[in-house]
Amino acid sequence: MSHVGKIVGRVNEITTVSKLKHGHVEIARLALDNSAPIALRVLADIETIHYACWVILPMNGEHYLLFVSNYTGTFDKYIDDFATTLKLGLGLDAIWWNCEGWPGVENVERLKNFIRETTTSADLFYSAYPQATVRDVLKGLKAVNAVTAFFELN
Repeated sequence: MSHVGKIVGRVNEITTVSKLKHGHVEIARLALDNSAPIALRVLADIETIHYACWVILPMNGEHYLLFVSNYTGTFDKYIDDFATTLKLGLGLDAIWWNCEGWPGVENVERLKNFIRETTTSADLFYSAYPQATVRDVLKGLKAVNAVTAFFELN
């Protein structure tokens, strides 16, 4: 299976739920802290990601790490980007090593299997711009800024 999650146009969604290891909730929170460089740098270099979010969920005395992301391109390319970008791989390991069964990013096939095993498809997935890639959106914003600057000068 090369695809995971739902697709709307060119945009894919992925939702994973992984059980946190006993005693790792606070360590995971530190890795996910918005002010921490790890959390902010993890996704910065991947141009295919529209949205990503991690949430620590308490349920029945256990804690789970929920990851939701929207991206353009294939599942395989998305995960390959995660595994082959050194900074990204280190960031993902810092976050997900707190979860049971995390294989690390060294073996891409084991990583893809882990993600497939922890994935649950969204019941509803909406994309405001289903035909737009992140590059398309960035180009559009650049064009809007250029036009705005032009008219502000005149």
